[in-house]
Amino acid sequence: MKSISEVKLRKYIIDFSGQPNSATSGSEVQGVYIDLVYEGGEKVTTCLQCWEGLGDPSLSESVDALMLSDRTNPLVDKALHWAELQLSISRKEMQVAAEAMAKKSHQLLLSSESWEPENLGTVVKLKVGADIETDMELARKLVATKNDVSLRLDFNQSLSLDQFKGFLVQFSDIVSNVDFFEDPVPYDAEVWRSIRNEMSIRLCLDMGSYELLNGKEIDPESIDVLCCKPARNPVGPMVQWSCENQVPLLFTHYMDSELGQRLAAYEAFKAIEEFGPIDIVHGLRPHCGSLREVGEF
Repeated sequence: MKSISEVKLRKYIIDFSGQPNSATSGSEVQGVYIDLVYEGGEKVTTCLQCWEGLGDPSLSESVDALMLSDRTNPLVDKALHWAELQLSISRKEMQVAAEAMAKKSHQLLLSSESWEPENLGTVVKLKVGADIETDMELARKLVATKNDVSLRLDFNQSLSLDQFKGFLVQFSDIVSNVDFFEDPVPYDAEVWRSIRNEMSIRLCLDMGSYELLNGKEIDPESIDVLCCKPARNPVGPMVQWSCENQVPLLFTHYMDSELGQRLAAYEAFKAIEEFGPIDIVHGLRPHCGSLREVGEF
C-alpha cells in the first residue's frame, strides 16, 4: 500500500430539488472530493459521501477517520480503495464501464422530478415513504402512461409490518407492476420470509446488506434480490455470496458525485466480467441531482 504525503479536501453539495429518500430531511446531501498525492508523486482524486439518515457516520466523523487512515469506517475504506484502484486504470476504462452499465440499469425518478412520457424507461425505481400518497400518485401515472412498466419501490425501511400490509391493500392496483419492494420494513429473516410466502411479492435487501451478510444473518429464502453499493460495500464477498446462494446481485450507485458513480460502475463491470453475467437490471444510470463545490473542507 502506497504512503500518502498530501491530502486536500473539497466539499460539495448535491441538491435533488426534493427529498431524496424517506430517511433524509431536506433536499441536499454533502460529500467531499479527496485530492491525494502519494510519496512517489502520483496524484489521484477520490470521493466520499455520507447519508446520515440511512445510518452512515457523519461527514465530519468520516473526514476525521480519513485523516487518521482509519479504514474501519466503510466509506473511508472504499474512498482509499478507489484511490488505489485509479493508480492502475485509465479514465477511458472507467467511462467505458459507466456507459456499459448505464445501458443495463433502471431509471431513477423522484416525486419532485419532471419526466417526459417518451423518455420513460422499461424499469423505473421510485423512492417511497417520505410522502406515500404523492409517491404513489407518481407510480399510478407511470403505469397509466406505460402499462407494462416495471416498478421498483424503495422504502428505506420506513414502514412497520402492519403499515406495509396496509400499503399493499391500498395500492393493490399497481402491485402487479412492481418488480420488487426494497427494504419495506427493517430486515428480519423470519418476517421477510413470511412476507414473501404470504403475499407472493419479491423483496430486495439493501440497507445493512453487507453487515448482515458478513454476520451470516441473511436467509437466502427471505429475499429475492441483494443490493450492493460499491461506494460503501466490498464487492467481492457480496458477489461470492450471491453466486453461492443463487440470489441476484443488484449493483447501484450511492446517489453521489459523477466520479463516485463512474467508480461504482467500474467495479460492477469488472465483477461481472470476472464472475459471469448477472441477469438483472442494475441501478447505475446517472441521477437527477445537481452538484456544486463549496470550497475546502
